[in-house]
Amino acid sequence: MAFSLNETTLLSAVKSGSILSIVNSTLAPGYGIYYATVQKDSTSIVGSKVFSPTSWISVEKVADASIVNSPIEQGSYSSYNKVKRPPGVRAVFTLEGLTGFSGAIPNVTNLSLLSRTNLIATLDDMIASANTYDIETPDTVYTGYDLERYDFKVDAKSGVTMLTVEASFQAVLTEAEVTLSSDQQGAITDKNQNGPGTLKKVPGQAASKAVTLDSVKAAWNSGTTSLSSSLSTTATYVENGLQSAVDTVNTAYTKATDSASMQLKDGITTLAKVIT
Repeated sequence: MAFSLNETTLLSAVKSGSILSIVNSTLAPGYGIYYATVQKDSTSIVGSKVFSPTSWISVEKVADASIVNSPIEQGSYSSYNKVKRPPGVRAVFTLEGLTGFSGAIPNVTNLSLLSRTNLIATLDDMIASANTYDIETPDTVYTGYDLERYDFKVDAKSGVTMLTVEASFQAVLTEAEVTLSSDQQGAITDKNQNGPGTLKKVPGQAASKAVTLDSVKAAWNSGTTSLSSSLSTTATYVENGLQSAVDTVNTAYTKATDSASMQLKDGITTLAKVIT
């Protein structure tokens, strides 16, 4: 429960003469929007209230998930068949100004210094920034939400001094930050040893070692051996290829020579028969 000093309701309760009415008018359900996280260049303070409207009209929580719509094997339905979407909160609240001629003048009769112009500017800053907010209600506190959309209206039904705002907040889903690093003993640790998702040291993993002269010599000898082996293998392949090409040419030449000799022999034999 929050303490409220709305002059209009308080005077109405005093005039009624009922003690219970006075208590109910000064004690109001706890509604509020507070800074949960702020950007580094922000002047806002975590835990402070963003603004205090004149009254809260409604607060609605929206949460849904996407479930697989294709047939699945009986008994195989599990968490990976269901994707949770970020929940949202829709809040409707009002701020009463002092006059309809200017929104920059706050209604000091309600013991408030927040003007309609300042409220709109604050909402614009919330849209532009990457801060998160905690939304307090009498039932629960919705933590880690950011403003994604808002609209406001001023109409004849509520009065030209009454600003009605509808704000839509969406939850910012976060995971534990884990940054891996390895020491010279081959152990993996995370950056935040005390935070959620902390990894224990696991020996035997890949580690970075200091460079020494011996390691450089070993790398150079290994490279020299590899290069020598590669050159030797390449030379062998070239030699074998040339020998194969020579053998192929010799075979083709021998076959061509034999064929020409046979043709010449047959021609001479035929010519001799004709002459005789």
